[in-house]
Amino acid sequence: MREKEQDPSRPALIFDLSEVILTGLIGLDRKIEIKHGLKEGTVELNNSSLWELFRGEISEGDYIESLPLNKWGLKPEEFKTMLRQNFTSPYGTEEMIEEFKQKGYQLVLVTDHAKEWIEYLKQEYSEIFDLFDNIYVSAEYSVCKSDINVGSEGILSRVVNDLGSNRHLIFFDDSSKNVMRATEHGIAGMQFKGEWGGDILRELISESEKSLY
Repeated sequence: MREKEQDPSRPALIFDLSEVILTGLIGLDRKIEIKHGLKEGTVELNNSSLWELFRGEISEGDYIESLPLNKWGLKPEEFKTMLRQNFTSPYGTEEMIEEFKQKGYQLVLVTDHAKEWIEYLKQEYSEIFDLFDNIYVSAEYSVCKSDINVGSEGILSRVVNDLGSNRHLIFFDDSSKNVMRATEHGIAGMQFKGEWGGDILRELISESEKSLY
């Protein structure tokens, strides 16, 4: 299908990646616990080092070293393999995104992610990344979406500056905190989780457009 030229009268659609288009870390902790016979709640992956990783301050290897893998019965390479296997595309959101691409919407991806993981995902899911006109990864800008001190150099500020402060922007993220940060930057923020399905996404975009004009 031939790609339609962007329609400047339409708002730009900004999407989060994890839990909106692809799965992220959610559920990996329980998979590790089940595989290694650990009590539920034993494995905790969301530590301070994870956010340092997302800001590009440390490497994936540094993050892995911050985890008590020996306690969990895991070796680093096994963890890396399980982590990458947890990145899947179960929602079908990309089909909806492709639909909006054909309608002439400008599509933007803004994600809190590690450099190493994004490099892997761009290879495994190149057809998804190819749909986006602009891609912003937190590790490349040294700031996450929810950081309070975003300032003029924050990742969402950069999105607004790049797309134009007068442009209508609609942002979809599974995190209510990230949605709140987006509204602080003049972006119409909508909470959306991939598991809600394409019909909900269409409805949210339709309602958002009505409120913009």
